[in-house]
Amino acid sequence: MGKRTFEEGPGKDRSPKKRFSGDGGDSKDRTGPSKLQKPSAPSVTFDKEEADFPRGGASALTLAEIRNIRSQAEAEFDSEISKSSKTKGKQGKRRLSKSETGDDQDEASLFGVGLTGNFGVGLTGNFPKSAEVVRHKILSVGMKIWGAVAEVNNGDLVINLPGGLRGFVHAEEASDMVADILKGVKKKKNEIKKKLKAKEDKARTQGKTSEETVLSDEDESDEETSEFSLKELFEEQQLVACTIISLDKGKGFKKGKRIGLSLRLSRLNEGLTLDGLREGSPVTACVSSVEDHGYLLSLGVAGLSGFLLHQNCQAAKLKKGQLVSGVVVSADKKRGTVNLKADHKMLAAAMVQEHDGLSIEQLLPGSLVSARVRAVLRDGLLLSFLTYFTGTVDIFHLDVPLVGSKWAEGFAVNQKLKARILYVDPVTKSVGLTVNSSLVHNSVPSWAVQIGDAFTDAVVRRVDQTLGLLIELPSKPSPSAAYVHISNVSDGHIDKLEKKFTEGRRVKARVIGYRIMDGLAIASLKTSVLQQMIVSLADVRPGMPVNATVVAVEPFGAIAQIGEALKGLCPLQHMSEFQRSTPSPKFQVGVNLKFRVVSVDQQSKKITLTHKKTLVSSKLTPITSYEDAVEGLITHGWITGIEDYGCFVSFYNDVKGLVHRTEMGLPPGASAGTAFQLGQVVKCRVLRSDPSTRRLAVSFSMSSRAEHDIEAAELSVGSIVSGVVAQAKEKSFFVDVELGKSVAKGVLAYSQLSDNIGHTEQLKALIKPGYKFDQLLIVEKRERKLILSTKFSLLQAAASLPSDVSQLQADSVLQGYIANVNSNGCFVRFLGRLTGLATLREVADTFVPDPSQMFIFGQSVRAKVTEVKEEKGKFYLSLKQSLCFSTDASLLQSYFLEEEKISQLQAEASGQSSLEWSKDLAIGGYVDGEIQDVKDYGVIMNLFDHQDIVGFIAHYQVGGTAVVGAKFKARVLDIVKSDGIVDLSLRQEIFSPEDLEKTSSDVKKTSTKKRKSSDKSNMLLGQKAAAVVELVKDEYLVLSLPDHGNSIGFASTRDYNIREEDPHKQFQPGQRLSVSIQVLPDDSTGGRLLLLLNKSSKAAEMASPKKPRRQFRHEVGELVEGEIVSIDSTKVNVDLARNVKGSVHITEVWDDFQEGNPFAQFKVGQNITARVLTKVKSTANPEETLLDLSVRPSEISGDKVSLVGRPLFETVKVGQMLTAYVQVVEDDKAWLLVGPHLRGRLHVLDSSDEPSELRRFRERLKVGQAVRCWVLGKDLLKGTLDLSLREVNTAAETPDKEPHLTLEKGSVLGGKVTKVYPGVGGLVVQVSSKLYGKVHVTHLSDVWVDDPGKKFEVGQFVKCVVLDVNVAADGKTRIDLSLRASLGGYGGDIADTDENISSNTDEGAAVVEELQDISPGQLVQAFVKSASSKGCFVVLSRSVEGRILIKDLADTFLQDPAESFPPGKLVTGRITKVERLSGRVEMSLRKAPSKTDDEEDEEQLEDLQVGDIKTCKIKKIVEYGLFLTIDKSQIVGLCHISEVADTFTKDLSSAYRVGQKVRAKILKIDKEKKRISFGLKESYLASPSEGGKGYDSASEDAIDEEMDSEEEDGQTPGDHIEEDDGKEDDDLEALAAMASEKARSKGSVGVPALQVDLDLESGDEEGGERNGKEEVTEQDDEGSEKQKKRAKKRERKEREAEIAAAEEKRLKDQGAPETIDEFEQLVRGSPNSSFVWIKYMAFMLSMAEVDKARAIADRALQTINFREESEKMNVWIAYLNLENAYGNPKKEAVLQLFQKALQYCEPKKMYLALLNIYERTEQEDMADELLKTMTRKFKGSAKIWLRFIQRGLKKGSAGKALEQSLLSLPKRKHLKVITQASIMEFKQGSPERGRAIFEGIVRNYPKRLDLWNVYLDQEIRVGDVDIIRALFERVVTLELQAKKMKSLFKRYLDFEKSQGDPERMEYVKAKAMEYVETKLG
Repeated sequence: MGKRTFEEGPGKDRSPKKRFSGDGGDSKDRTGPSKLQKPSAPSVTFDKEEADFPRGGASALTLAEIRNIRSQAEAEFDSEISKSSKTKGKQGKRRLSKSETGDDQDEASLFGVGLTGNFGVGLTGNFPKSAEVVRHKILSVGMKIWGAVAEVNNGDLVINLPGGLRGFVHAEEASDMVADILKGVKKKKNEIKKKLKAKEDKARTQGKTSEETVLSDEDESDEETSEFSLKELFEEQQLVACTIISLDKGKGFKKGKRIGLSLRLSRLNEGLTLDGLREGSPVTACVSSVEDHGYLLSLGVAGLSGFLLHQNCQAAKLKKGQLVSGVVVSADKKRGTVNLKADHKMLAAAMVQEHDGLSIEQLLPGSLVSARVRAVLRDGLLLSFLTYFTGTVDIFHLDVPLVGSKWAEGFAVNQKLKARILYVDPVTKSVGLTVNSSLVHNSVPSWAVQIGDAFTDAVVRRVDQTLGLLIELPSKPSPSAAYVHISNVSDGHIDKLEKKFTEGRRVKARVIGYRIMDGLAIASLKTSVLQQMIVSLADVRPGMPVNATVVAVEPFGAIAQIGEALKGLCPLQHMSEFQRSTPSPKFQVGVNLKFRVVSVDQQSKKITLTHKKTLVSSKLTPITSYEDAVEGLITHGWITGIEDYGCFVSFYNDVKGLVHRTEMGLPPGASAGTAFQLGQVVKCRVLRSDPSTRRLAVSFSMSSRAEHDIEAAELSVGSIVSGVVAQAKEKSFFVDVELGKSVAKGVLAYSQLSDNIGHTEQLKALIKPGYKFDQLLIVEKRERKLILSTKFSLLQAAASLPSDVSQLQADSVLQGYIANVNSNGCFVRFLGRLTGLATLREVADTFVPDPSQMFIFGQSVRAKVTEVKEEKGKFYLSLKQSLCFSTDASLLQSYFLEEEKISQLQAEASGQSSLEWSKDLAIGGYVDGEIQDVKDYGVIMNLFDHQDIVGFIAHYQVGGTAVVGAKFKARVLDIVKSDGIVDLSLRQEIFSPEDLEKTSSDVKKTSTKKRKSSDKSNMLLGQKAAAVVELVKDEYLVLSLPDHGNSIGFASTRDYNIREEDPHKQFQPGQRLSVSIQVLPDDSTGGRLLLLLNKSSKAAEMASPKKPRRQFRHEVGELVEGEIVSIDSTKVNVDLARNVKGSVHITEVWDDFQEGNPFAQFKVGQNITARVLTKVKSTANPEETLLDLSVRPSEISGDKVSLVGRPLFETVKVGQMLTAYVQVVEDDKAWLLVGPHLRGRLHVLDSSDEPSELRRFRERLKVGQAVRCWVLGKDLLKGTLDLSLREVNTAAETPDKEPHLTLEKGSVLGGKVTKVYPGVGGLVVQVSSKLYGKVHVTHLSDVWVDDPGKKFEVGQFVKCVVLDVNVAADGKTRIDLSLRASLGGYGGDIADTDENISSNTDEGAAVVEELQDISPGQLVQAFVKSASSKGCFVVLSRSVEGRILIKDLADTFLQDPAESFPPGKLVTGRITKVERLSGRVEMSLRKAPSKTDDEEDEEQLEDLQVGDIKTCKIKKIVEYGLFLTIDKSQIVGLCHISEVADTFTKDLSSAYRVGQKVRAKILKIDKEKKRISFGLKESYLASPSEGGKGYDSASEDAIDEEMDSEEEDGQTPGDHIEEDDGKEDDDLEALAAMASEKARSKGSVGVPALQVDLDLESGDEEGGERNGKEEVTEQDDEGSEKQKKRAKKRERKEREAEIAAAEEKRLKDQGAPETIDEFEQLVRGSPNSSFVWIKYMAFMLSMAEVDKARAIADRALQTINFREESEKMNVWIAYLNLENAYGNPKKEAVLQLFQKALQYCEPKKMYLALLNIYERTEQEDMADELLKTMTRKFKGSAKIWLRFIQRGLKKGSAGKALEQSLLSLPKRKHLKVITQASIMEFKQGSPERGRAIFEGIVRNYPKRLDLWNVYLDQEIRVGDVDIIRALFERVVTLELQAKKMKSLFKRYLDFEKSQGDPERMEYVKAKAMEYVETKLG
């Protein structure tokens, strides 16, 4: 950066007295002073390229003479500067002295260094002592500066400049094209305004409103006034070169200068000439037009233009007016045009090139230059560049942002650097440079910190005395540099920074911004900033209060500073409560005021504030979204509009609502405008809100008009009323209470819905608005509403409930509900808010420290009044269960009533009219059914008369053994209507005696009413009875009454005040209890008999004949005695003593394995002795103790507990044998218990190898059965084992989810068929829980039959033999299996009878396995794979396939081979041909034996001799000769053009024709290659004795060379003389064989699929990758013709893309269609646009209208013109995608549509499109099958084979794929395919294989430079330096043209430069010099 002598304001003329000139001379002479003109001698050249690559010869001057000339030039340069400085006068000298002393001293002190340092070393003239930092004072109008886009707004751009400055670019200055566009838009707007004004005037005369007129022209105005968007042209952090056009002084809060910038190229490129635009030069242009092939560019200079091809542009799409930077590819001086390439890498490396006439005006910011350090200054560097220019680098733009005080040690004089121009001042001739690493690479620096991040341990790295601090922030993953300006160092004033801050000091800092172009974050050390809550825009939320300082007051409002980096606007209307025309005097600059945030615009980064006093001080909840506006919410808003029908009220975040006139509280006839004012703050209530439509209705009335005066109603607390639910809220229902003719509002809290807590949530969810409550109790009357309850307990006791303390009596027990629970106790409420307190000691019988553990809000309770203090209005209660237990069954009665209600509501919600099925069933009745399934939790029974109802039988109620399919008569115990479940019992003990004697039909005839009446006759209310527990449920018990005919009754397990006890631990089935009868069966209880447990039932059983047991110890290890009370499937429950219960787990019965069930020896009531294993307290009943027991003989006989031998999950090992017990048996697995807390899973396939046993899996395993098993694996996540009944090998433990299974070749496994493929597809067999294998069609059975797969079905069990196990590249295990009985397999009982065996079978036919087992003439069997008109393909084994030509299918003619030979048909035939290398096998089904073609040809070839004259037929005419076929033979030979006639024949086609017979003489026979050379010369035919003597080796080589370049069309597989073979092809085939062999030797290697984009318009010539240098071009005579074809295709493609882009732009401009009518209008306007049709299809799919989308696709195919093939193709592809996603079945739907598409489209394109679909949706099997078809159908297409090789890479079989491709492709395509395959190997496969292939290529084509370059590219990508250098050494020794050798040496040198090895660089230069000298002799 040049040093300036004084400072001046903007716009003043600058006449610097001392400066270091940017070009070394006077500003008027841009090319420098005459004395410094370059010498004319050609030897004085400073061209960098010439230095690297000398052309040879010697310079006219010696090196000493050159150095002398340079020193003279520098001396003259210094003297010129000295002279110019001495002629400026005294005033100038005075200013100069000031600059040299004062300013330099200021600059030195600025960065904390003195004038005595060692800086400026190397300066010989008057150079600046310091580098100038970019600040406002150095800026001037016309300066060009580099910046980065910080913000893109609608009207301008904000640009970050160096030094932390910010500039602004108005939209009109964004580019020259944008300026023109905006002028056009402005002109259109003016026209539209005039047009609308004229229409409004006309509408007024016609009586229309202006609003109607505007709406009628809405579409037109929207379309014509669509503004130009800068966001489409620019993006944030985009680097741009700017020109300063203004430096205005800021007004108000905008302190300093406002920097106006321009991006117009007409300003930036001023002085640019065509001579300065050389190849490789960087340049910035503007898109002026978008064309078919690319973009027309404007350079901003008259007479200069540019063009950018689409293929040379990396950007997806450019738009008109967009700036684009690129590199000049070529320049046309005649036309004044340049071609550019917009490549990021090239642009980042492109340097400014020196040329004649280069001036400072042509230097552009952002340009890369090669510079040399001229001097190290105090605060930067002085660099020289482009020979004549110098510039400075300030300390902020060194190579790294974190620059310490010792930065100068890293630089030395004459050090070479790459730098970019930061700014250029044409006036002062000063240039600023940057060597920041990110900017040098043409990218914006990145940060690891965010705005607002705070750091407590930042480190000071540099102190700039009068400027600020450079600190290091400890960010992750790497430290970040930040700069603290002196104004942000402290809240107070600091005189000298260097005294308070020293290097290395740790400080607290907070990030408040970025200096993008300096690579620094902006930080602050101020305490106020560190404590701020708001730092960034993300911290500001609408509605939040903030404190802000007024920084400016404008006529439109006030600007307030929020924190350090944010400002907000308080508009004029928000400065006070009412509207103002001028700002409020309260707002003065510097005043701190309170505000509220009205809105935050994240895009425009604008904050709107309000200072309205009511809003700022409001305590009401603000509305910030439509979702916040809940009905009834009261808040503040402000009026923004007043109309006759109401007024508009605004809230925060742009939420607006409407207050209708009826809600404004205005008297009749009053005007809203007179009552309210704009801007007035009002208090309003939300009536309703609809967020979806963004509509809000509010009211100025705080109370609803619907509320009535309840005091006037004749209702009192305790009254029972009815009501209808009006609305459901968060915590309650709003109910309209019927009061005769009027309606009152009531509130029914959810807690008052039920006495049963479990029913509350169900009723809450089921009750909807409109539901009617018949009985509602008024528990409280408030001012304007009723508080209601539907609790059954309160309704039943309504008459006795007190509402005043005077109505209370001590010791009375009352029904109430919990109103509150706290640490003091429970508050119980009755009617009229009458509330009493139950203290802590009265809450329960035992002390409860926290009452909330027992009671919840709203719970129904019974409370006893203990004390009444009437004078104080207080009373106390007790909730102890012993005092407040229930005396009736009201709780249970309410439960069943609510159950009925819930079931009815569920039926109505699901659409059922009623529950008719429940009327046919009665509690205690009987039903007939059949056992459907047996589960571990019970038995499922199918009811004959009620198929849709589930019958459930608990294990205790089975009464015996339940077998699936058994039919029983069962008794109904309970009916759960809400779940559709009927609880049943099969126990004969509870069947009525009279029913036992009757048949099932007699029982059905018995009237339910008679049974009920008979039961009732023996019962009296309150009567006590003995009962037996049948079922235990959560809320009640199902009991049988033995003394009353085993009647079924129900008793509650809980009480009002006791809720947490677990009834399943208190009660057991079979337990005897004492009950009292409370409610006889009736309809209200669903026909249930309700009982009440007597108080003593829970402590002791009634009428038990047993004597009380003695007290005994029950500690761990003790022996105890007890009685078995129940036996479950896995444990025996034992009753030991009072409150002591025990259980014996099934694994604690036997010590060792025994057959059977361990529980078979136990019975209920049996006394047993057991040892206590563990002891725990019951969580439900603290007084109850639970014991785990063991009855193992070893435990009973021992003295203490011995846990030895018990399996634990941690100690169990894989392969260990265990004893387990069956817990649950399912269809495909069983769960086995290994220990009380350990179980394992047994998969069905791990239970046996035999299919017969696998089929009987459920029958073999019974619940409780003991089995011996082995551990297969362990699941650490679930803590379970994987078990097997087969002995497994002891292997390493595999602690993962996958079960461990060792598979070896020859292993025999049980399996289950999971998939059967048709034809020859074989089977997929599951062999374990996670492993699957494939059975080939040839391994389904030893006896081969037609279509063998049809005898198998899914789910069938088989026995498999493992043939092979492979792990694929994707990690999946692939298993090959066999079902052959000869190998140990078994596929099922297939009757191998004569009718199943095909007539084609032959006992002598061999069954082959490998290709080596086959020989010509052998009789073999095979299955038909597919058949066509050309023959059929057959399968001989897993690895061998063959084909049968149509002529060999039968002895007679076949009309339709596909019909005679369906897939899967078994055929027997003889092998006719075997090719070992390619694996090709041919066979014949003819019965008559015949010789093979090879045998016949060999015999005929043996008969031929050199010199024979044969009659031949011309098969093909080529430009280098004739291909001849010997008559009556298939032998083909070549007659070279030199052997056609004695004289040379130029045009063979004019002398010969195809099919013509000629006589030819055999000149040469090569029996190994089966080649024959003919001659047609008359001399040969006239003198047979001389035949062959004229043939020489030269002609032979010529023939071979010509044969190598020809493709023989139509050659059949039987043609054994290859016409296009030669040395090159021999080597290539050997190379391919070698590559495939190496691929096989390497094994299966996982290679990711190579992504090849589908290019439907390109042919085979364009196949493979198109990646720069890697595209291999062929040198043939047809190159120009191919280029023309490609150009046409490219034009068509670009034209179609342009059409699609236009359609897309049209959609964007008009807005995306949203209705069917809009789409219809669109397709009518563009009927041939596939883009529109596909959008229409996508729209239908978005509405789930799949069929309509199909219809649109069909319609599109019919509508689009037949000439628009590509448009139709696009629709077909979209149609295929649709079927692939929604087809049913998908596979068939896609294939059917694909076959249809093939009839209309080019087949190859359609195949490629379908392949892309399969690959994209990961349908690998379908993709493989399709690709096989494609290689057969398009076997001559290189592109298809490259796709085949690509998938081969993915599967690890690329070598085989390459070999197959070479066998099918023409020879002319071999080179391209092999080259592309090797590139794929380098990128996706093995570099070694790719290297081997390339070695063969360059060996055959040593002079093909393009192939060498591709080879080098691949090796450089791999990065092995030694190999790369060895390859370069080989290349530079080639004998090539000098131009090519220069490019090779240049590339070699560039590589060594990239490695940074100077010695190697010199070595390459010496090598190049040696080559030049050798060539020059």
